[in-house]
This record gives sequence, C-alpha cells and structure tokens, in this order.
Amino acid sequence: MIGNPYFMQQKEAYCQWGGEISGLIPIISPDDKIMELFNETISIVFKKIICLQKECKTLQGLRDTLLPQLISGKIRVNQPEDAAA
Repeated sequence: MIGNPYFMQQKEAYCQWGGEISGLIPIISPDDKIMELFNETISIVFKKIICLQKECKTLQGLRDTLLPQLISGKIRVNQPEDAAA
C-alpha cells in the first residue's frame, strides 16, 4: 500500500489451519489508483482514532487524579445556583 504504515500490499497470503492444511491463497488486489484513494480516505479515520485515544488518555489521567480527591473531600465542586433547584 502506498505510504500507509497501517497496511501492507500483498498479492498472496500464507494461511495455516490446525497444522494440517497450509498453502497460498490468492488475494484480489485493487489497482494503485484505488489504493491511493482508499489510503487518503482511511488516513482521516486513523488520524481521528489517534486523536481520540490521546484525549481518552488525558481524561483518564484527570479522572484518576480528581476522583480520589473528590471522594475524600479534599476538593469540592460548587454547583451553579440554577442547577441546585
């Protein structure tokens, strides 16, 4: 695959089932133009996944830091007046 570390272009795949059956299985491979279009499209998805993973890690760190302090009473959260009613 052109310029995408997530995929490898191969015309054949080696498979083995239970140690008894093994061999080459042909794989249909699209032409370079279709692969390039796919790479452009899917790279957006992978960038979003990486961004969300970073955000998730940040939020987990905040949770792990703040939750014990909230439970122990070391920090308090003030409620807005309209939410208290």
